[in-house]
Amino acid sequence: MFQTLKKALAVTSLTALTATTAVADQPIYGNVTAKDLMTLLPKSVFVRHAVGANRYADDVMTLQVSFFAPGGTTHSCAAYDGYVDGITGHATWKPVIIDNKVGKERYPLLEVEAADGTSYGLLRYDGVTGAFDHHASIRGRWRHISTGHIQSDIPAAVYTMCPDFPSAESLGTTVNTKQTSTNYRAMVAQDPGQRVLRPDLVTEVTVEKY
Repeated sequence: MFQTLKKALAVTSLTALTATTAVADQPIYGNVTAKDLMTLLPKSVFVRHAVGANRYADDVMTLQVSFFAPGGTTHSCAAYDGYVDGITGHATWKPVIIDNKVGKERYPLLEVEAADGTSYGLLRYDGVTGAFDHHASIRGRWRHISTGHIQSDIPAAVYTMCPDFPSAESLGTTVNTKQTSTNYRAMVAQDPGQRVLRPDLVTEVTVEKY
């Protein structure tokens, strides 16, 4: 049963890169405009681990990796604690501006279309360190569900976890051969990765009230 739960969480991490709804009570907002997300994300690799999604998340989800292809496709791989076999997935992505008529505000989100439908997510980026956080709408509020960073190369661990993941060459990028651990924290200790540092793309106030 626990192994089934772990597999379900891994699948969820791939298809739920973003939140299931576009509108939620807003304690926070994304800090990169929709236009700047089109500059920041293409050819970037979001490397992360789950936090706070549920009581099993920190133990179960040890590494999640998503590559944002310039053509608007994501390729993802996730592994769970104690297993090297990962689960791959893909979806299409695009930044959007949501018009929340109830709250009378507009703000940027990331829209992802996967086999099971369309979903949305709120992203926070640190342009100085490359840290990247993903928030999902859970019970009508944005919740912090994964944390990590964005880098320009694909961790070698991806090809251990997900042998069917597209080759780095076919994606127009490279492999970080030092990042072999399937645990996020251990992987960063091996090598922090070639971080994507674009402080010029951070806009703290991205919400428009009306």
